Amino acid sequence: MKKPSYLKGVAVLGALSLVAAGCGAEEPVAGQEALAAQEGALVPVGTGGLPTLSQLQPLAQDTAQSGKVLLSSNNPETITSYGVLFSTQYTPGIKRGDTSNYPYTTNAPAATLVGSKTLDSTCPAGAVKDIGVYIAHIMGGGVGSGYVSLGVTPTQNTVIEVVGDLALGAWVTRDPNFVSNKVTEDYFFNPNLSRRTVSVTANQYNQIDVAGGSAGYIDGRLNLRIATGYSGCFYVHTLSQPTATASTTVPSTWAKGNVAWEGWYNGTGYGRGAGVFSGDKVAGSQSFSLPGPGYVRGYVVASAAQAYGASFYYADSAPVNFGNYGNFYDESFTVTNSGSTCMRVRAEFVSYAGVGATQKPTYSVYNAMSSVPSVYWNGPLRFVNTSGVWSPVEDIIVYATQNTTTPDAIVQTMRHGIELRTVAAGTSTTFRFQLGVPGLISSPGSFVFTSEGC
Repeated sequence: MKKPSYLKGVAVLGALSLVAAGCGAEEPVAGQEALAAQEGALVPVGTGGLPTLSQLQPLAQDTAQSGKVLLSSNNPETITSYGVLFSTQYTPGIKRGDTSNYPYTTNAPAATLVGSKTLDSTCPAGAVKDIGVYIAHIMGGGVGSGYVSLGVTPTQNTVIEVVGDLALGAWVTRDPNFVSNKVTEDYFFNPNLSRRTVSVTANQYNQIDVAGGSAGYIDGRLNLRIATGYSGCFYVHTLSQPTATASTTVPSTWAKGNVAWEGWYNGTGYGRGAGVFSGDKVAGSQSFSLPGPGYVRGYVVASAAQAYGASFYYADSAPVNFGNYGNFYDESFTVTNSGSTCMRVRAEFVSYAGVGATQKPTYSVYNAMSSVPSVYWNGPLRFVNTSGVWSPVEDIIVYATQNTTTPDAIVQTMRHGIELRTVAAGTSTTFRFQLGVPGLISSPGSFVFTSEGC
């Protein structure tokens, strides 16, 4: 979980307890469809005509399309010493919190194993033939100029196909060159740019990729698999190291830093990932009707309910991939105009970070939070247009700025317009969006559909 998301997870937890009576997941509320329609009828578009958080619908999630297991190396986020960050082969069993720089980590549990390492029944425990990898760390403290590397230990000499990259960048920028946006876009939408094969040697550490060399944010979204025509299995490791070149031996020391575990923040908060999670894709379709202009309907994105649980993880880390970092969303929405007049349907991506269950995104909500990050989402999206063709990839960048002279102007910065379609009376149209979840988000977001006059 990225740095600006810590308190967002806390705030959303409170909101979800109101929506779902404390069960920790979004559920439809009685009459919510009618309420959402009423909100749209009463509040003009452009002056806050959005559903409240509790009025957002859950997204369809086809578990048969959950993709593959996803390794997440995100805890500790800020690294203050060299060593192993995560390994499918080894377990720390020690406390990894840097109590000198982060006194709160005194309360962190030891990083013992939780769950089962059996990831592929044809491989030894912890070893795989095919796995997704999400990496996000900050070089800090005494290792400001260090590196993060990704590597494997194969069970035999073999060849691995690699897609994706590790990259170093600035912490956050409001432009498409933000490192988390770029590695996400390249992995999901331009995989052939980085597709390559690497020959690896049995029973030793083989470095696959590395990034760093200066203080900054290191992000990566990759996939590793045994190349076609080859056999064997491999363990995966992420390391913090002083040089760009790694040894052929996995270190015996473990990197330390600002670990965040489940309940780390005053008994709440989801923590950050150091584990292998059960899926990396959310896909599905839904249909709904709008009776004409002046209605609104929204669907929640990157919620707790959509987060995949861990097959195994370290006890000082998160048991779920909250926010679904590194995941791919492929969702379709069929909208029917059930009225007697023409309407236009506006599709947007809207951030609901820090919003209470009965609230809409407003200036006061965002600035009431104890920490207001400048960017809430910076990641790639594409859609199928009315000609049935995929659009060029565009960048969703939503952010908060304090503006005391026109307070609700902040709402506009938290909304990203995607499409505007005309729908004749009695006809339907289908929106389809593909969204890669970048490393820097504050959860949850939403897809919102608003009907207007033609």
